[in-house]
Amino acid sequence: MKKIFFILMLFLGVQGFAQKTQKPNSLYYLLDTANTPRNDRMWKVFTDGQYKYFALQCPCLENHGKPTFFYGVQSKENSVLINKKQLQGIKLANLDTLIAASKQIEHNNYARDFSIYLIEPKNWGYIMHDMSFMNPTIKIHALPDVVPSKHDNSAFEVQGLQEADSKNLGNYINKSVITVGKVVNFRIVEADKLETLLVGAEYPNQDFTILIKGKNLSNFNPVAFYKGRRLRVVGKVIEYMGRPAIELSDEREIQFIPK
Repeated sequence: MKKIFFILMLFLGVQGFAQKTQKPNSLYYLLDTANTPRNDRMWKVFTDGQYKYFALQCPCLENHGKPTFFYGVQSKENSVLINKKQLQGIKLANLDTLIAASKQIEHNNYARDFSIYLIEPKNWGYIMHDMSFMNPTIKIHALPDVVPSKHDNSAFEVQGLQEADSKNLGNYINKSVITVGKVVNFRIVEADKLETLLVGAEYPNQDFTILIKGKNLSNFNPVAFYKGRRLRVVGKVIEYMGRPAIELSDEREIQFIPK
């Protein structure tokens, strides 16, 4: 009798978890690369700075882009641990459904009224992540769920600031200036908890480097967001690895220049 009662309570618990956890119109996909032969794997999984990416090796988006999902590795609020019994209470989507959802998101200019949850094996159970989505072939490698907000750009109104050509910033070391340039790439120095934007040209020939230190990262969009954008920045010119650089502490020190 006790055994029957235990099984009944476990079943109701799983059902309750599913009803509480599953959201209407949301997709849940189980990704278990450890149990998939390497030659059969459809996913490329990698971590870049603050984010973990899951790129589906299917060139089925605009410009042959591969649907790419990501989440913040330091953010705990969008992830939840579940066990095998709880997983059994979740209706899982197949790969075709996930691809169709990716196309729909892109077609709707990344607006969506449903969430996509990716489930990974984790120790004794599984971890479920609420995923963001991007097409990495978009010319501006922005994260579609992130939209630049309007900032108080009073930092640009300080009296006495000089407008400096980005190619000549070496002449302004230790001076505060305003300069303009296009971000061509970014680099993440995990050992130093530093993210950098390369302006004007690729390393090591960049006009200057924008430095964002770990303590200030939360004040900015992910660095991939800025790639391909023309920016107007204000700050003190310093030297970093033999080239001019400007360290920023807040996105209010940036103005976005329309194409």
